[in-house]
Amino acid sequence: MENVVTKNFNCRHEIVRGRRRRRDKLRIDQGGVAILVFSVIYFVPAYWDDYVFPLEIQVLGWLILFSTVIMVPLGMIYALMTNSGCRKDLLVPTPDFCPAHWSQWVKLIESVPSTRYTLNIAISLADLLAEL
Repeated sequence: MENVVTKNFNCRHEIVRGRRRRRDKLRIDQGGVAILVFSVIYFVPAYWDDYVFPLEIQVLGWLILFSTVIMVPLGMIYALMTNSGCRKDLLVPTPDFCPAHWSQWVKLIESVPSTRYTLNIAISLADLLAEL
């Protein structure tokens, strides 16, 4: 029997005619869910010594928290909606992302006099700290 390999919408290869057909499922972080559940169960209102802050102030604090945190999932949804390619491309670093490209590290290290330092970053940093 001949297997036909196709590409599905999220760039994972799957065997259409064959024994196995692998599908990736959404995996939920069980530890994060447990922390969220226990945080809701054991919630204690904000207080200072014996003074419990009013409900309006606590709601304002939660709104400030969520106004910053919500930007991460909103940015992910925006990137998924506007990306015309595959989802896997969103996880690949761009060419201008410095730590992902060894050539940029080499240029950075080669800018230091090569007689004193090597390409090993740890040794270079240890030498710099020893001179201080």
